[in-house]
Amino acid sequence: VGVGVSSHNPHYPKVGPDGKVTPEAIRKSFEGASNDADLAGYRTAEAFGNTKDSAVLLFSELAYQSGTGFVDLPKYKTFLQAMQSGDSATATAEFKRTPAYFHSQGARRKSYLNLIEQSMKG
Repeated sequence: VGVGVSSHNPHYPKVGPDGKVTPEAIRKSFEGASNDADLAGYRTAEAFGNTKDSAVLLFSELAYQSGTGFVDLPKYKTFLQAMQSGDSATATAEFKRTPAYFHSQGARRKSYLNLIEQSMKG
């Protein structure tokens, strides 16, 4: 539907009998997915002991792009371990191997990398 909510998301809008999705259903799906990602991002930041705005935003973005259970996905494990240990260089290198980085481009990639750097500053 072009709103950034994939079909595996519980907020994916239902198609009506006419084969269309209403603007209201699209708005609700985007809002629901965004709220879930925000909550998952904050909970992840709390679990990692880093509730800086940059960490919450980073984890929320990852939850939106890769699903609210991204922390359990093998492709994020080493990145998250490096972040938790404070190893910025490894965190950045490992992040570049994640689906979120692979599927993003340009400004989005830079934003992710900036959020990693900001959230790991002392």
